[in-house]
This record gives sequence, C-alpha cells and structure tokens, in this order.
Amino acid sequence: MSTAIVTQYTDEGFAIAADSLRKNALSGEDVSTKVQKIFPIEEKQDRRVLAYGLAGAVDIVNQDGTSLFNFAGEFSTAVQRLTGVRITGMDGYAKQLSALVNGRLLMKRQDGDISHYPCIPNTAGVIAKVILVGYYSDLACLAELDFRHDNQTLLEPTLTKMLVGPTSFEVFSGSKFIADKMFNSKDRRFSKYRTASVKKGIPPNTLLEAKELVRKYIQACIDNQSRDEECRQIGGQPHVATISPEHGFEWVTPPL
Repeated sequence: MSTAIVTQYTDEGFAIAADSLRKNALSGEDVSTKVQKIFPIEEKQDRRVLAYGLAGAVDIVNQDGTSLFNFAGEFSTAVQRLTGVRITGMDGYAKQLSALVNGRLLMKRQDGDISHYPCIPNTAGVIAKVILVGYYSDLACLAELDFRHDNQTLLEPTLTKMLVGPTSFEVFSGSKFIADKMFNSKDRRFSKYRTASVKKGIPPNTLLEAKELVRKYIQACIDNQSRDEECRQIGGQPHVATISPEHGFEWVTPPL
C-alpha cells in the first residue's frame, strides 16, 4: 500500500498522521504528493468526534486515470447521511458507515462503471482499508475495516479490529522496518526520529509528544525510501491531526 498512517493514544487524546503520496496503481508513477489521507468526523450532538484514514485502492481509476470510485468522497457522503442518526457503539457506527460505502461500490460495478475490483498486493482480495479513531459516546475508540472481494464477488466489509479504551502506537499502514528501527533497536541513524519517551522505552504521556512521534514516524518512512520496499511507496509531506474530548478534531499540520 502506498500509504503510511499511524496513531498514538494518550490520556489527553489521539494523534494521527499520514503521508501524502499517491501513485498510479497501473504504472507505479507518482500522481501527486499533496493527497489528503486523514479526514474529520465532528458530530458533537451525536457525541462522535473522530478521524478516519484510508489506505489501498482508495481511488479506483480507468486506464486514462479518470476516477471511477473515490473512497474519500464516498465516506464523506456516508458520514453526512448518518449525521443525526442514533447508533449504539463505535462498532455499530463503523459497520453502518462502511455498509453505505460498500453499497455504492457494488452499484458502480453493477452499472458497469467499474469493470473489475482491484486489490492490495499480497492480500486476499482487500480493495481498501479504513481506520476510525477518536471518541464515540465519550469513549476512546479505534476501529479498522477491510473492503474486499472474493474472485470479483464483493463481500461485506470486515471489522478487523475494535478497541475501546487506551491503545498503543498503531501502525495502521506503513513500514514495519521503520517501526522496528524506531522502537526496538539502538540504531543511531534513527535516533533523531525517537521522542524522549521512546528513548526511555515508555509511551508518550502528553498529546504534544504523541503528535511529534507520529509525525516523526511518517518522516522516517519518507526519508528512508532507499532502505525499505514499503517506504518506496510513501512520500510527500506528513499531515498530522489530534482528536481530543476538549478540542475535538484539530489540524496540527494540515495537508497541502
């Protein structure tokens, strides 16, 4: 997946960061280095203050690059459709949100707009992945979902992870090599990417350090494209946001 998305929880809130590179799935060429991959959901009346991130074939295109199905746009529409709808629990919300998007994807295929479903390399038919993180009914939550097909038969979205309460550093999409170098090694070449808490072997306890940590992970992936195959698919500039009970969704470094 040509995407890096990571999140870190603290008692003050979540920090989330992503890269901004998009490659052409057919040619492998860079399409843009200014792609937004993190999006807000702020529905305080429904007690939903979240961010979501997308990875995989998030923009299904035809041979000339024309967009046929854009997951970001479809998710935005689905979020609007569920505004004001009372849904119990983050898992219920994630399932209803993904079902709306999946229904649109199926309709596009049935109408002939999409000739075939793509998939992320080395996966069992996974088309795209989404992470939702933040506060649902005032509870800290994290959910991950897969959109997938089985031999071109579209399946229902799968809730692959659902956590309520404190979580650790979460590499939703990105380089395991970089995570290992930052957290599990003494490699001096990566010392500049480690925050004070990481150097002590403990998680960040402030949102200030958490947002620094997620930004540094993304930057480490971008800076080490020559060292790791996964990093070759990651680029552009990091964009960083925080989600907290007090301030909701806030950009730290917005997308360009």
